[in-house]
Amino acid sequence: MTDAARWWTFGFGVATFLVAAKLHGRQIRLERELAGYWKVTFGGQNPAFVDALWRRERWLFWGLAAAFGLLAIGFRVLAAQLGWPLPVTAPGGERTWLGALLLHVLLPLTGAFAATGLLSTRRFVVALRGGVPASAARPPTWLTSAVWGTAGWWALLLTMGTVLCVLAWRRPA
Repeated sequence: MTDAARWWTFGFGVATFLVAAKLHGRQIRLERELAGYWKVTFGGQNPAFVDALWRRERWLFWGLAAAFGLLAIGFRVLAAQLGWPLPVTAPGGERTWLGALLLHVLLPLTGAFAATGLLSTRRFVVALRGGVPASAARPPTWLTSAVWGTAGWWALLLTMGTVLCVLAWRRPA
């Protein structure tokens, strides 16, 4: 893989991370809004529901990020023993710093955002199945926009994640 291709792949990894972070934050916002909490103050006083939601998400996110980070280390160890390819390697197949950053930082954090976003989406769907409580503050098109927006962000993340994996592990012809 050329230097330009390595940097392009790393940049695409950063973009995928940002999409995963946006999707996760959006899902948490939708959960909060569905519960009727429309205004919050970051770093300030918030209702107990919002504080509990954010606290739970922080624990889930960092726990999953650590678990995915350990899996990445395990993958690197097994790759060395079994001759598996590593992501974003130099032309001779040597390891690179960009590949290490991608494997040990970006992928675990992106995976944690995606996993917690998926859990939030599940909670949102379960809450919807229980019936949407009436809210005077909710615009009439809120639910439709929320559902279609969720589908769009998930489609984007899944597409970008797939492309990132193909780019990171591709081998020159």
